[in-house]
Amino acid sequence: MLDRAAKVSDDLGLRVDAGRVLVTRAHLERRRRRVAAARTALREAHDLFTALHADAWARQVHAELAPDRAPDTDDPLLDRLTDTEARIARAVAAGASNREIAERTYVSVKTVEATLTRIYRKLDLRSRTQLATLLVPAPPE
Repeated sequence: MLDRAAKVSDDLGLRVDAGRVLVTRAHLERRRRRVAAARTALREAHDLFTALHADAWARQVHAELAPDRAPDTDDPLLDRLTDTEARIARAVAAGASNREIAERTYVSVKTVEATLTRIYRKLDLRSRTQLATLLVPAPPE
């Protein structure tokens, strides 16, 4: 169906719609755990949207291509974590599930679980709740 939509978009000169088809294809490939194919489709979509000056679409695709960097912090506990571990820890603190984190970072759920295990061990924690409590600042009194 996506192939047909891409052909129709190309035949009619609907370039933005062709980019949207590429984004949809990337999401489908990601669900199939085909990371390379998903990234390729997203790069093609980003190049197309950039050429068309469709800035909103280009920013959305760029956000999917570039993983969030962990913000710099003065917390000495978080200095013990790698960049990937810090990014996953922040996502957990924000309430994301393991599956959501896996989809955002293009890794498997098992990889997220293993990374969380390392985080817990490094920070001497036992649960997501403890991790979230550590990362969420206390409200001012």
